[in-house]
Amino acid sequence: MIHTSDLAIAKRVATAERSAFEALFDRYAHRVYRLASGRATGPESTRELTERMLERMFGDIASYRGEIPLDWWVLDRCGRVLRDLRTDSETRPPEREAGASWHG
Repeated sequence: MIHTSDLAIAKRVATAERSAFEALFDRYAHRVYRLASGRATGPESTRELTERMLERMFGDIASYRGEIPLDWWVLDRCGRVLRDLRTDSETRPPEREAGASWHG
């Protein structure tokens, strides 16, 4: 089943139609913020995580094909951001404290 109304707004956003962008932002910004706030460590990290999730959503919107509800697709994009962050933190070397040397 193709979700035609979701696909229509996604296509409009992908072509940079401002009103469609605003409609999609209004529809999902609060939901994405709530998701981010449940995983972030404070207000600043919540804001940053929300921005990353929204950037992924809008950056990938042209790939939406309407095969699943847009709500699910947005949640998937947010999950990808979380997985990317987790993978980055697992592969990043530990940070040093200011003024500390690597040799103790």
